[in-house]
Amino acid sequence: MNIYKYLQQIKADKPVNAIRLDELLHQHALSLETLGKPSFVSRNTYLIESVDNALLAQWLERFAPATSRVDASRRAKDSHQHRTSAAYFTAKLLSDPDNHFAIACRNSGAFTGRTVIPADATLVLIENSECYTQHERFLLNVGLGDLSSNTVILLSGGNAITHPAALTYLSQFPRIHYCPDYDLAGIEIYETASQTLAHKLHFVMPDDLVSYARYCKKPKHQAHYLKAIEKARYHNFDAMVELLIAGQGVLEQEVLIGEDK
Repeated sequence: MNIYKYLQQIKADKPVNAIRLDELLHQHALSLETLGKPSFVSRNTYLIESVDNALLAQWLERFAPATSRVDASRRAKDSHQHRTSAAYFTAKLLSDPDNHFAIACRNSGAFTGRTVIPADATLVLIENSECYTQHERFLLNVGLGDLSSNTVILLSGGNAITHPAALTYLSQFPRIHYCPDYDLAGIEIYETASQTLAHKLHFVMPDDLVSYARYCKKPKHQAHYLKAIEKARYHNFDAMVELLIAGQGVLEQEVLIGEDK
């Protein structure tokens, strides 16, 4: 729970985890004792009494969620605290790979300029720009070498595809192949997108994925590595589980362009 939600509970005269709230406030050089007097209810749970309502109002305003990207930049000095109003992608048709076009996804709809996308087109989401550039070799090596000519290849760029407007646009495609990095972020992006796209979304793993194990890199955070294995098991991504364990790390998708295995 964040500071704002704790403060809302205090305003409603509800008990809070005072220990955790005080820890969060100290990160901002603030102290719970200046706001009110904690009265013990149960383990870690306290009712805040004698509340300074003027100070509470100030803190509620300070820690309220940003209402826009501009608000986040001005008030919290961190624009990333609020989602952008639109998502933009670069894409190309497999039938015309030299003709790149932009896709703008906004709340009012998606726009692809003059490019007409067939209603029955398959979509391939590729995480990395080099794999997007060398799509022929990459797609062959991940087991997508027999796609129809009206397939759309889209440079997905991390979690941009989880933007609500992007998901609304992507949901029009009957079949979506998601080509991620084989790490925790790749699985979590898949999980978020699949809440909207459900059975349409296919997490791409070549049959010989484990043969790339020697190219795995040591994870920056061991906990993230173990979580990736746990989630891969949960989704029955057996090839990924085998890869991560054999390689004792995670794999960037550029390896699958396939210059030398």
